[in-house]
Amino acid sequence: MVDLPMKILKTTTSQITFISDVTKNKIHEQDYIILFDKNKSTNKHLLAQVSRLSQEKANEMKGIAYILGEFEMDEFRLSTCRIPVSMYAEISIPPKGLVSRIISYDGEDGIYLGDIITSPSTTDPFLISPQFLERHVLCVASTGAGKSYSIGVLLEEILLKFNNASVLLFDVHNEYWGLGLENTGKEIKNLDRAGYTPQGFTEKLMVFDEDSIGLGTHFDLPKIRRLLEISAAQENVLTNLIQEPEKLEDILRKVKDADIHTGTRENLISKINILQKQSVYTKDLGVSSLVQSNQVSIIRLDQYTDEKKRNMLVNELLTQIFMMKVHGKIPKEQEILIIIEEAHRFAQKSDILARIAREGRKFGIYEILISQRPGDLPDNIIANMNTLVALRIKSEKDITKIRLMEGINTDTVSVLPHLTKGEALIVGLQDGISSPIKIQIRARLTKHVDPQEDSMPDSIPRFDSSHPIRERQLSKQDPPKDENSFELDLAPSQITMKPIDYKDLVNLLYCEHIMITHKLTGICLYKFGTSMLKVDPQLVSGFLTAISSLFTELKDEEIKDRTIIRDFSEEIGDRTFKIITIEGNYSVTSLILERPPKFGKRLRKRGREFVYAFEKKFHKLLTNFFGELDPFEAVIDDLDQFLGLSLLGPLKLKTDRENGMNDNQLVQIIQEQSNKLANSEGLFIKEIVNHGLISSKFKYIEIFKNLLNLFREDLLVPLDPNRRLPNFDRNDVSDESDIVTEYKKSILQSLQEDELPTESLSNQADDTNPEWVTQIVAEILENSLPDQLKEDILIRDIIFESNIKLKDNTPNTSVYSKPELVKSLNLLSKAGFKTITKTTNPLKGPKFIISSGSAELVVSISLYNSNKYLCVIAQLD
Repeated sequence: MVDLPMKILKTTTSQITFISDVTKNKIHEQDYIILFDKNKSTNKHLLAQVSRLSQEKANEMKGIAYILGEFEMDEFRLSTCRIPVSMYAEISIPPKGLVSRIISYDGEDGIYLGDIITSPSTTDPFLISPQFLERHVLCVASTGAGKSYSIGVLLEEILLKFNNASVLLFDVHNEYWGLGLENTGKEIKNLDRAGYTPQGFTEKLMVFDEDSIGLGTHFDLPKIRRLLEISAAQENVLTNLIQEPEKLEDILRKVKDADIHTGTRENLISKINILQKQSVYTKDLGVSSLVQSNQVSIIRLDQYTDEKKRNMLVNELLTQIFMMKVHGKIPKEQEILIIIEEAHRFAQKSDILARIAREGRKFGIYEILISQRPGDLPDNIIANMNTLVALRIKSEKDITKIRLMEGINTDTVSVLPHLTKGEALIVGLQDGISSPIKIQIRARLTKHVDPQEDSMPDSIPRFDSSHPIRERQLSKQDPPKDENSFELDLAPSQITMKPIDYKDLVNLLYCEHIMITHKLTGICLYKFGTSMLKVDPQLVSGFLTAISSLFTELKDEEIKDRTIIRDFSEEIGDRTFKIITIEGNYSVTSLILERPPKFGKRLRKRGREFVYAFEKKFHKLLTNFFGELDPFEAVIDDLDQFLGLSLLGPLKLKTDRENGMNDNQLVQIIQEQSNKLANSEGLFIKEIVNHGLISSKFKYIEIFKNLLNLFREDLLVPLDPNRRLPNFDRNDVSDESDIVTEYKKSILQSLQEDELPTESLSNQADDTNPEWVTQIVAEILENSLPDQLKEDILIRDIIFESNIKLKDNTPNTSVYSKPELVKSLNLLSKAGFKTITKTTNPLKGPKFIISSGSAELVVSISLYNSNKYLCVIAQLD
C-alpha cells in the first residue's frame, strides 16, 4: 500500500478530519483510504471514503473521510468500527482489488453493472446484491449522460441471472429493442476480463406496439372512476347503473335512458364519448401477456402522440397489474419489475406509481423510475425510493429533490455535477453499505440504439394480437440441409425417465392449473384447476414420444460417453417440457427449447433437427394457440415433505427397483408408507385423481384403500371444480409450517354453507346406487363421466386406479383370472365403451384406449403369472 502524506486532526468512530499535502499526492472526493494504527495490538484496518475537500492553503487540502468499517487483511469482511482510530494512524491508498473484495457482493447471482472507482487511476469489477432490485430504484441523469445505456446494462444482468423475473419496460423513445441484438462496437474488448461475450436476448424479448395493446372493452365503476374526472353526483348515478363490467356503448345507453338531472346526464355523455374515441379501449389484452416470467416486455410509448392517451395507458396497465398482484391472480413468487422512462411525465397524473412505491414490495412488484428531471417528481414517490443511481446532473432543482431520499446528504449530491459520461454514483445498494459508490458503467453486451438513426429489424419479436403465439417459441433456425434427416417416431419407446412431477402444496394455493403427465405416453395422471380448463393431450403425447425417439436414435449411434445422453435427456425432459399454455377455458402443452445444451456440435445439431421436426409436425397446433404461458416444475421432494411419504408414483418405485432395492424392501416401503397415510391427518386438497400405479408384482391397492378411509372420516373434502380457492394472506402467517393449517381453516370456513354428506361411505358401502358418492366422483373428475359409468362398482375403480372386482363391492385386489378379466372388459363394453385403438404399453403388456364418445379410458393389462392378469384402468384426458 502507498502511504499518503496526510495528518489526522480529529477522529471519531464514524469519520476523521484530515489535512493533505497536495504537492506530494493529490486526493479526490469519493477516493478510498486505509487507516492502520501500528500502536494497537490488533490487526484491524479501517476502510474510509473521502467525502469533502476544501482548499486551506496553496499546497494543502482539508477534508473529511467517513469510516465505512473495520476489517482484517486475511478476512476482508467489513464490521462496525467501535473504537476511534488514533490520530497517529497511518493513511494509505488501498492496493488494487482490495476495496472491491471488501464491499463487493460475493454471490454467483451478483449484478455486474461496472467497475468501482477507488481512485482516479484504479477500477475493479464490482458486484451488487440482487436485493438491489427489491428496493425501488431512482435513476437520474441529464440528457446525454448515459442513463439509457446504463439501464440497458441492468436489463442484461436481469436477463442473464434472474429466470423468474417479469420486466415491464415503458419505452418513450423506442431505444430498448437493441437488447435483442449483439453489440459489435469497439468497447466490447473491455468485457473479456469479466468473462462476458456480446450476445442478444431475442428469445426473452417482446415488443408491444400501439396496435397490439388494449386495456379492455368492459368497464366497472372503479375503472370509470380512474379514467374520468367525475363528481360525487355523477358517481352516484353510475353506481346505480353499473352492476357488473359492461361495454362503453351499453353504459352510454343506460346514461341516456336514466331519469337523472339533465346537466348530469349531458356531462356524463360527453365524458363517455371522449373515452370511446380512445382506440386503446377497442380490444382486450390479457395483462398476463405482459408479465411473462423471464421476459422483458417493451411497451412502445413513442407511438402515442396524444399525451392524455399515453398517460391513461400507463396508469391503467399499472393499476391492473398491481391489483392482480394484490388479489393473488399473479403468483406471489413471480416478481415483477416495472421500468418507466421519463417517469416525471407520468408521476404527476398517476396515483398508482406512488402506491406501488409505497406498497409494492410486500406484493413482489418493484419500480425503477428513470428521469432527467427528478425535480418534477412528487415528494411521496421520491421518499419511497430506496436506491439512487445517479449519473451527471447539474440542475439545482433536481439536486434539491434528490436530497429527499433517505441516506442522501449534501456531500453526496455535490459530486453529481462533476461526474463524467458513463460514471454513476450509487447510494443504498445493499445492507451495511450506506456510503455512495462510484462506478464506471461496463460495456453493453447488446446493441445501444440511436432512435434517430436505427430502425427496429424484423428479427425483434413483436406481439401480434391477431396471432399471439410468441414467435420465439418456434425455432428461427433454417431447416436442416437434409429435411428428412430426422424422422419423428411417434410410437413410445422404453426410456428411463425421472419420477412423476408433483407441485408443492403451498404453491398449489396460488396456481391456476396444474397437469402432471406420464412422461412416456403423455397420459394425464393428475389435474388440478380452479377453473374448468381442458387439456389437449396431442401436443403432450406428441412431444414426449418424439423426444423418446430422439433418445433412442442417439443411443443407437456410436457415442462413447453415455453420460452425455443422460444429461441431454434431463436437459430436454426436465427443463423444456414443463410448460402449460393457458387461454381462456383451454390449456395446451407446448414446447419451449431454450439454448441448445452445451454438449458439443453433434448433439447440438441433433437437438436443432429435433426441434425443427417437432415444430413442423405440430406447427398448426402451436401457431393456432392464443394464450399465456405458465411454467411449473418438478418438486416431488417438497410434496413428500408435506405428506411424509416417499412413495407416490409408479416411476419412483421403478427408480427404487433400478437402484438395487429387492422385492422385500419394496414391499416393506409400501406397507410403511401406507400406514403413514392411513394414520396421518387428512389434507384438504381440491382433487384426488388418477395416480396410476402400474406393476407386475405388487398390490398397491392398500394405498388407495387408505385414501378411502380418509374419505370415510371426512378428512378429504373434494371441492367443486368451479369454486375459486379461498383467499388468505400468506403474509399473515408467521410460521411457514402453518400455511397448510391456515389453508385448511379457510377451506372449512368456505364450506360452512355447503350441503355436505353426513353419512359415511362405510354405512352405504353395500348400497347399489349411493347418490352422494356419485356426486363426489363427478366433482373430482370435473363432471366428465358419462351417465353409464355412474354405477358403484365402476365409479370406485376409476377413482382409485384400482381394478374391477366382480365378487363384491370392495376393491381389494389387482389380480384377475382370464375369465374375470374378459367379464370385466365386457362390462365396460356394456357401459357404452368401445375399443378405438390398441398400442404397445411402454411399461408392460398391451394397452387399450376405449371411448364412449364423452369420455376415454386407458386399460393396461399385464401378465401376473401363468393364469393371472393385472388390469389397471385410468381416465385419459
